[in-house]
Amino acid sequence: MNKVLAILMLISFSVSSLSEEPIDSKAESSKPNHLPASWNNVMLEKDLELMKVLLADGAQVSSAGMQLNGEDEVIKKFQYIFNRRPDLVWVNTPVERVEFEGWNTAYEYGEWRESWTQDDGETQITGKYFILWTINGGNWEIKTAVFAPSKCTGDSSYCG
Repeated sequence: MNKVLAILMLISFSVSSLSEEPIDSKAESSKPNHLPASWNNVMLEKDLELMKVLLADGAQVSSAGMQLNGEDEVIKKFQYIFNRRPDLVWVNTPVERVEFEGWNTAYEYGEWRESWTQDDGETQITGKYFILWTINGGNWEIKTAVFAPSKCTGDSSYCG
């Protein structure tokens, strides 16, 4: 009975630690558990100032339709996206996060989905993502983010 209780407590703790509660992205952390919530908060709030905090010098963001290099390009593109898609919903759901303390880095990968309304209908994209994080001054920052689409659906012309 004690083993069952211990297992249930461990499962409960593990599930609660994966929650994506809003966090202070500037808070120092020795573990990268808060990282998906940080990106998701940027997308939820369409918060370019928070995005600037999350980007390392020379950060890169890539997908099938774009390759952005450096903070200026990333911010400019996401400002355009947020303006063009005011109802954008973008969520990263992590599958795994691993920290390599020796090099002050962590990687995260998982499922990515986004949806928005075009002039001619709804668009939904799903796929996989990978983010390489690095620590700078005690804060986790995005060095590289890659979003690989595997499906585009909806009644808009966006998916072609």
